[in-house]
Amino acid sequence: LVVAVLLAPHVVLLRRVRPPVAIAVWLLALAVRALAAVALAGAALAGLAGVPVVRAFLDWCWHAVLPAVPAALGFGEHPVTHAAVAVPAAVLIVSIAWVAGRLARAALAKRRLLGRELGPGPHGSTVIEHDGVLLAVTAIGRGRVLVSDRALRELDDAELAAGLMHERAHLRRRHRPLLATAALLGAVARPLPGTRAALHELRFHLERDADHYTVRALRDPLALASAICKAAAPAPGGAVTGLGGRGRVSMRLEELLEGGQRGSSAAERGAWALSVALAVVFVALAGSILVWGMAPHAADGAARSCEHVG
Repeated sequence: LVVAVLLAPHVVLLRRVRPPVAIAVWLLALAVRALAAVALAGAALAGLAGVPVVRAFLDWCWHAVLPAVPAALGFGEHPVTHAAVAVPAAVLIVSIAWVAGRLARAALAKRRLLGRELGPGPHGSTVIEHDGVLLAVTAIGRGRVLVSDRALRELDDAELAAGLMHERAHLRRRHRPLLATAALLGAVARPLPGTRAALHELRFHLERDADHYTVRALRDPLALASAICKAAAPAPGGAVTGLGGRGRVSMRLEELLEGGQRGSSAAERGAWALSVALAVVFVALAGSILVWGMAPHAADGAARSCEHVG
């Protein structure tokens, strides 16, 4: 069931449903993926513990594997199992540390960008010196809308207004916390195939949501489409979320040229049903993990104390 609901978002055509519904589907899919990765790590260790070869390895004692070293380091003579059970937690810690490293690099890139600040810009934005046509919102820290000096020169008034409204939409629609949550869930679920694609899909629908917000506010989809074309280059360093997004720009442009209309009600109902199914599976999986973790297990060999040798 878990595999089925995780595959479903990749099969269902979500680009024709309202962006909030698609965002909910992909965020729930990432949450289920992260929980499934944790469950699989624990289940793999518990399952392998019953294999005779693995069981023999787990029953080794520190003083049998490393004679005299444990006592010198102050370790107790416990089975190797006690260290092996820390492996899933170590993988989780490494994944979270990887996300923290990316955030640190983004913070440095943001500082470098803001070091080129030229002053206040139109509609509450901040003008920075940059070679490209850049309209973006800072990904971390205090939310700021950035516009490059070149963008001020190359965009007309309607394009500039649409581009800046799109970036303000990311702030008003609380997209930055969603991206941070998705990054953490994606780090935990990285071992599972399809996690990177799920992250890309979530970012795409967040851009769609900002597009729809802009069209509703300004009623000028062509101006936004033109601004996206001129600012389609990727934003620098991961410090900001740029107007062009990350890939699939042509799909966004096609939707804008069609007036931003969503698809059939059947697709909408299917997406809602999928989001409910993902939520139910998440709760069921979390409850199963909790019950399994609290239940006594028969792996008594993993808890046996070592007998001294000689």
